[in-house]
Amino acid sequence: MKNRVCALLLLIALLLTMIACGKKAPEAPALDEEMAAVVASGECGTNLMWTYDESGKLTISATEYGAQMEDYSIEHRPPWFDYHEEISTLEIENGVGSIGNLAFAVLTSLESVTIPESITSIGNTAFGTCVKLKDLTISNGVTSIGETAFNACSQLGSLIIPKSVIAIGEYAFSRCDSLKSVTLSKSVESIGYNAFIDCESLENVVITDGATSIREMSFYGCSALKCITIPASVTTIGQYAFGNCAALTDIYYEGTQEQWNAITIAEFNELLATATIHTK
Repeated sequence: MKNRVCALLLLIALLLTMIACGKKAPEAPALDEEMAAVVASGECGTNLMWTYDESGKLTISATEYGAQMEDYSIEHRPPWFDYHEEISTLEIENGVGSIGNLAFAVLTSLESVTIPESITSIGNTAFGTCVKLKDLTISNGVTSIGETAFNACSQLGSLIIPKSVIAIGEYAFSRCDSLKSVTLSKSVESIGYNAFIDCESLENVVITDGATSIREMSFYGCSALKCITIPASVTTIGQYAFGNCAALTDIYYEGTQEQWNAITIAEFNELLATATIHTK
């Protein structure tokens, strides 16, 4: 305690000496000096702006709530594509209404992203081949996830689809090699063809009540898939939906055995017959 008091008195004496000598105490750097300099910026849709700064951060902002992002293609690349290997942080501000096709594909240094509640649709291949993307948060508000939207996001570990999502496009999460668990909300009415094909680490899938069909090859090649929860609302399971899911041992069906027997199960789903069916 005595040492602390002495140190404080010395600091006060030093400051008084500086003032007496006409010197100023060091000032905190100005806010502008602390901010990373903007490298490039522009428009990416009506009432939408983008900026990329020297810290590797890409920011998408809207001047009008719900503004729609432009769609991109191989011929018409997003304006920030020149920095696709350097972009490590992506901030999509609340107010942006959609994510365009191919908007953030091949951002090879991006590790996490949060989709704000203002977004209603995620375009085709929007985040395709973001090979370092580990953490994905999709806020309640998104209604559709496009084809190949997160294809080959090989580090993505888990996925929760919010209750606002109605449709998941074809190949939407295909080849997500590290994906271990998926929870689909009851609002999902359609799981696209090959939506989770070749997710080789996927062990557990929970589909909540509301979905009526599981499309062809939806979970084909998910060789580590051990158990899946299927709601009583499902009436059809397409060809190869669970093809080559050699580890599948348990199916938790939220209806009765009679209801399970009534489901139309297409051919090449033999593993459903050998797994243990847990019914109510």
